[in-house]
Amino acid sequence: MDAIVIQLVQAVKHRDHATVNMLLDSHEIDLNTVPGAALVGGNTGSEYSVLSNSGSILHMATSMCHRGRSDGPTGEEMEAILARLLGAGASPIAKDYDGYTPLHWACELGSDYAVRLLLEAGAPVNAVDSEGSTPLHRLCCTKLHGSRLGLNAIGRLLEPLLAAGADPTVRQRPLNSP
Repeated sequence: MDAIVIQLVQAVKHRDHATVNMLLDSHEIDLNTVPGAALVGGNTGSEYSVLSNSGSILHMATSMCHRGRSDGPTGEEMEAILARLLGAGASPIAKDYDGYTPLHWACELGSDYAVRLLLEAGAPVNAVDSEGSTPLHRLCCTKLHGSRLGLNAIGRLLEPLLAAGADPTVRQRPLNSP
């Protein structure tokens, strides 16, 4: 595996926006071909929790957008990294092994800025994962580190999803709607 790709993955894991920028500015990297193996690996203690290691680098970054976590990267750090990855061509429509798009992860984690950036980049708002869940299902059924998202958080995220065309009548398996 290319050493530059490994450096980029590590920079994202360490939420190092400056290094992400430097690597993307000085190397041609197709962000949609970064192999899943590059994303797998134990945390070294200075990395933040990565929940998705089977999809693209955008999945990995979005899965680090833990809303309200005191031990996670700040919203500003991750927002800048997500914006840079999207601007450099990372696909918001890619799916991981479970069929999650990055928007599924953003909704699962209640990340306002990630939802906004992904919708602006054309993320498919009604994409269905392997269980038949849309990002809207993930938002309405999510548990955020042991507790459900509050109504205010759901409302903040529900509005842009519905405005982007999220269909609340889509039924997941077994026949639950958001």
